[in-house]
Amino acid sequence: MHYRVPDVDAIEDTADPDTTKEILRTVAQVYQLTGLLELYTQVPELFDSNSKASDLIGSDSSEKPASTHDKEFELNHFGFRLAISILALISSISKSSRANLMLIVPLLSAGSWLQPLSSPVARNDDRMQFGRTPLIDSIVAIQSHRAVDDHWRQFVRDRIELIQQIVNLGSAQQAARLIEIVWELAEARSPPGSSQTGKPKYWLDVMIERRMETLLG
Repeated sequence: MHYRVPDVDAIEDTADPDTTKEILRTVAQVYQLTGLLELYTQVPELFDSNSKASDLIGSDSSEKPASTHDKEFELNHFGFRLAISILALISSISKSSRANLMLIVPLLSAGSWLQPLSSPVARNDDRMQFGRTPLIDSIVAIQSHRAVDDHWRQFVRDRIELIQQIVNLGSAQQAARLIEIVWELAEARSPPGSSQTGKPKYWLDVMIERRMETLLG
């Protein structure tokens, strides 16, 4: 968590106009956040209110304890926002850059968070206690809108397809298949109009269940 992405000046020149030092630094940022997202996905307890990592999600142990549903909502939406941040960084990398070849795992990790999430539930007194208002809840709900998922899902598809076009490897094809399975399972668990509970489907679990381990070599 204390890793610092190197400054551009500390990165050796690539002599490749499509893969500049700035792009390599962005890739480092992508992997930094992907590592954090993977840690958060597998060990969310590290981010509880009693840990130093809780600062990353703004948890305050002095606040009134949130309900199980609200805590789940806050944890899930931190993961979702982190995933969107990763995808936004990737979107800044030119499609012509061969740096895209390094991005299959980040695309799978962040892409697997593009799932229906539980909605915030808060009484009026809870909103006052946690500094939440109906407007804030509405803004957060927009982040959970299906159109947001659809936009970034298509982005993930396009980037994985781009990688496949560049190298024509079976791993890219497997990655495309795996992320679609994750989304299908998420949709089956939480069809439109329902309220999902529990953690989002995890891409590594699905990969193992479907015996697709060869994806990572």
